[in-house]
Amino acid sequence: MHESNSSVGKARTMDKNRRELLTKAGAAGLGLLATSCAALERRSPQPVQPAVQGPAVQVLYGPTPLEEMMREHGVVNRLLLVFDELVHKIREDQKAPVGMFTNASNLVDEFVGNYHERLEEKHIFPAFRKGGRMVELVEILNMQHTRGRRIAAEAYELAGSGDPTREPQRSRLISAYRKYTFMYRAHVAREDSVLFPALWQVMDGTEMRDLEERLKEEERRQFGGGGLDKVIETVADMERELDIHYLSRLTP
Repeated sequence: MHESNSSVGKARTMDKNRRELLTKAGAAGLGLLATSCAALERRSPQPVQPAVQGPAVQVLYGPTPLEEMMREHGVVNRLLLVFDELVHKIREDQKAPVGMFTNASNLVDEFVGNYHERLEEKHIFPAFRKGGRMVELVEILNMQHTRGRRIAAEAYELAGSGDPTREPQRSRLISAYRKYTFMYRAHVAREDSVLFPALWQVMDGTEMRDLEERLKEEERRQFGGGGLDKVIETVADMERELDIHYLSRLTP
């Protein structure tokens, strides 16, 4: 009987120890699971919180400074085509509108010499000098501005001093126009392909936006509300008078 009671006691003790072991193991397992979940949560990407919405940013739509300068170069090239046609007509003894010589020379003086070139000299060239980039090219371009204004003044004087279709004005006017167009085509091409694309290297975004506003203001001051469109329409009128306005007719 005593041996039986002893066996029962041992069995109860073993059962108690087993329950305590299982309880501890379970608690340890839950702790490990909680630790793993916490670690997994730390490794998981956290949801991105939406940024605080500030005041609306004003977006300015319109040509950038580079686009604006290249657009003006388009007008210059159309003026050069007018010169080409005038030279062709007087060389071939064809009828040419006499007043066109004075009008074309005057527009070159007003738009090219006293507006477009002045913008480059005031806003574009100094940025490259300050940044120490392409300074030699800038100085050549600046010198060509000066030379171009002298040739344009000579052409204007010749156009208004007598019949440009008769000698000696004819030969001298042809020479002036040819010198001007030859130099200016090379000048514009170098600015468009080399200088202007590098403007971002000497101006940051803020300076570019400031330049955009200054160019708009200069255009309004020079040409009024119509801006550059007025100049383009004037050139288009010259093209119509010379019968070179319709692009399809210039296709060989």
